[in-house]
Amino acid sequence: MKKLLALMLALCLTLPVCAALADDIEYEFEAEYTYLEGLEGLGVSGSPTGIGLASESSKASNEFYVGNLGVNSPITFKITSDQAAVATLKIPVGTNVLGAQKWNPTSFIITVNGEAIEYEEFETVPGDDVSDQ
Repeated sequence: MKKLLALMLALCLTLPVCAALADDIEYEFEAEYTYLEGLEGLGVSGSPTGIGLASESSKASNEFYVGNLGVNSPITFKITSDQAAVATLKIPVGTNVLGAQKWNPTSFIITVNGEAIEYEEFETVPGDDVSDQ
């Protein structure tokens, strides 16, 4: 029986997402290849939407990342598996020029199979290069 895993990632993300399974196989999922149409972003000057949420950066995986995300711009990865598996989810997360941000399961919701997962709170701070944060 196939299980559908839906990872809904919202707020300020810089992706790709890596899922490492118990047998050390690693899969990488690029946010810029997800369905961005109809998503609304948060922006200091203007709010990008849809494909406008994807930006270029030489420091990002695949040289693109998705940013300016908010509650109206969840990123969804649908993964079909023929068996249940334990995985570790690794998500590079960045902060824009608004300053340091604290993230926790209430402010940054990640769901698997429709259920929110628990994780430890973490903090992000802006980088030195305003154009590449």
